Amino acid sequence: MIYAIPTDDGKTVGPAFGRALHFAVMEEDEGAYSLIENTGASSEHGAGIGAAALLAERGVGCVLAPEVGPKADASLKNAHVTIRTLSAGGPIAEAFKAILKEEGK
Repeated sequence: MIYAIPTDDGKTVGPAFGRALHFAVMEEDEGAYSLIENTGASSEHGAGIGAAALLAERGVGCVLAPEVGPKADASLKNAHVTIRTLSAGGPIAEAFKAILKEEGK
């Protein structure tokens, strides 16, 4: 499975989904994450929906975020992407480790 976490600095979990500057993306088998730019972060409207589409196109199966707006939530669910809640501000690497441990991987 591919996981994604919103981030503004590339190191910590960002506070928002659609307006995050980047997403840390990790495939469970690889153990390391890479950053992809959220090209719609500065969109006047529809940033969350755009972010959901970007991640779905990349094959993300689970988004870990402190908050996902209702339209982005619906878009992710329509794309069969699971949404998990986690706190903002923590290290991305620790968040990925925790979800993999929780899922027994």
